Amino acid sequence: MAFPDCVPFKWHQTPSPRYGVPNPVFVSPMVRINGQEFEVPRDGTYKFPLCLIPDIPLAYSGSFLRVGNLSIDLCPIIANCADVLQGPPGPSAYEVAVANGFEGDEAAWLASLVGASGMEPANVRDPIYGAVGDGVTDDTVAIQAALDSAFPSVYFPTGNYRITSALRLTRSNVNLWGKGSTLILDDPSGLESHLIVGDGLTQKSVITLDSLIFTRVQAATAGAAIDLRLVGVLNIDNCIIYGQNRIFQGIKLVRGIITNIRNSYILECVNNGIYAQGTGLVADRTVDTTVQNCRIDGCGAEAIKTWDFVEGFFVRDTIMYNNLASVSFDASSNVNGLASFRIYNTDIDTSTGQVGVYLRHVSNIQVLGSWFSNSEGINLDMLPTVDGLIVSSCQSYSSDDVSMRFAGSNVVVTGNLFSGGVNLIYNRSTATNVTITGNTLVNASAHGINNLEAPDGVTITGNTMRNNAAGNVSAGGTNIVNSGNNSL
Repeated sequence: MAFPDCVPFKWHQTPSPRYGVPNPVFVSPMVRINGQEFEVPRDGTYKFPLCLIPDIPLAYSGSFLRVGNLSIDLCPIIANCADVLQGPPGPSAYEVAVANGFEGDEAAWLASLVGASGMEPANVRDPIYGAVGDGVTDDTVAIQAALDSAFPSVYFPTGNYRITSALRLTRSNVNLWGKGSTLILDDPSGLESHLIVGDGLTQKSVITLDSLIFTRVQAATAGAAIDLRLVGVLNIDNCIIYGQNRIFQGIKLVRGIITNIRNSYILECVNNGIYAQGTGLVADRTVDTTVQNCRIDGCGAEAIKTWDFVEGFFVRDTIMYNNLASVSFDASSNVNGLASFRIYNTDIDTSTGQVGVYLRHVSNIQVLGSWFSNSEGINLDMLPTVDGLIVSSCQSYSSDDVSMRFAGSNVVVTGNLFSGGVNLIYNRSTATNVTITGNTLVNASAHGINNLEAPDGVTITGNTMRNNAAGNVSAGGTNIVNSGNNSL
């Protein structure tokens, strides 16, 4: 490296994990630390331990320090030594370590520091990898090299990274993070994913994707922006998937264990915004998935869809707008459909053709504190193969059809507001053990509660019902209890 005759830089002092002394900026004996600044003679060769985290504005291009497989871009603060107050020289950090009991030369000491820390990120634009991020250069190979490195963190600086095939992350304990960083998939086949995490054979775990943006050049008929295959303890935070009717699925999750999708935006996917499934029971399930503080808009199928062998799927504080359907908790059979689904404090708005929430072959579902509005189909449709549903503290505004339809068993509907549509609650002939209590049901063009298909075992108590054109509660059904309601 060639610097001016003497160049100071600012830096952080980071405690050495082994010897409790400040790590050096450089380990050459010629370097002496002066407060929070240091000086290096020009044209020297220096080593830089990974334990140090420099506090340096990245404004001076062309001078790099090599840190293992990482280059750090250094920004001079002052052009020459005359502008720097000189203090009395002190011992180097290596000399301090020796004084505190370290035995070995500088090389051994440096190796001990690097081995104990290794916390610096791999920067995909480091020259050793060579990503450009200009939206034109093919950065696939460069980014893949960074993903294959041993570093526990891979950083994408601000930029547009064009890739032409799927990137693959096949190791554990990794954090991928960006800062206004966009992965642009240029794949004429329409079959590739942007990022495949895991290999589907052995579980990878403790992985975070943070602040990355995904777009695509051509329309896809397969693949996903984020394709997760047998991954445990995975967090997706602050990501944006701009589908633009080109990305097939936003996030695809197969055999996931403890997956958190948070504070992210998924827009206009060809198919689902989020799709989850398992491949079998026990170890092959997808278990404990949370979607929180997200927004999913304009997808050509369901915003969120679960399929076979999913257990424990939770949606909270999320907005879904203008999707073909919003949520489908579904399976191919009762054997493959598992339990424990919850929608909490979520806005399900303008499903453009089918249903707000669709339930089939699953059990133990809660829909709490949520808002349904402007659906062109049914706000919530429970099929006969569903057992155990609570709908509580929701608002359901329907425009063209039934607000909520129940055909399964063991249903509790309590504390909700229903308004508009043809029938507010419609009980199918297969519905059994349905309790409807403490709700407000108003402004139906037909019935507030329709039992004409003859359900068995419906209790209707403590509700307020008014302005329902064909009547508040229809005739029909067996074992019907209709009492204590405020009917206006």
